[in-house]
Amino acid sequence: MKNKLYIILFLMGILFISSILKGEETASNKETKVFYVLFEGIRLREKPGLDSKIKILDRLYQSEEVTFLGETSKFKTKITLRNKDYESVWYKVQKKNGSIGWAFGAALSSEKVEPWRVLIVYDPGNPEEASEDWLYFTYEVSEKFKKDGVQIQVMGKKDSKKIKIGPDKKNPIMEMDLKDYLKKQAGYLLLQAGKDPFWIDHSPSQTVIDAGDQYFYKSGE
Repeated sequence: MKNKLYIILFLMGILFISSILKGEETASNKETKVFYVLFEGIRLREKPGLDSKIKILDRLYQSEEVTFLGETSKFKTKITLRNKDYESVWYKVQKKNGSIGWAFGAALSSEKVEPWRVLIVYDPGNPEEASEDWLYFTYEVSEKFKKDGVQIQVMGKKDSKKIKIGPDKKNPIMEMDLKDYLKKQAGYLLLQAGKDPFWIDHSPSQTVIDAGDQYFYKSGE
């Protein structure tokens, strides 16, 4: 009888220890809330931490909405993001596409984040020979979206097709190569976090403005 009691106590002890070990890396609570991503390209990991053996499941784009699944790591990690040091726990989150993984906590915000937006005004010809309507239309389009906070960049055929996104060129949000998106004719290239680039051929300014409003502010609603 005593032997059976010892065996039962022994098994209970093993279960207790294993439950403690299982909870060493993560803590759980029933809180469910939405977070927004602060930085572009944040990695969604299979487990919390920076170990090179941890599988990268997906990436998060700036302003993306993710759902917190109630688990956080029991340890903090120090990471440098855009030349600034952060220390935080990790959060288990789910993307709208269904991907579930761990994201660095300091890269998430409880407040809504605006996505970065860029409008490329592209003229593959000689700017000095540009037509008056092109100059007038591009001015109207640029002024409209500049007031909305969209980054405007004028680009010619001889210019580098790599751009730095963000107001601080020394510390950009990201760099992007546009060579596969620009066309041979004059037009506009619209870019936004989380969306595919969108090209608009040279058109009257209001046509471009309407298309830009649809791309930047209305599509996906």
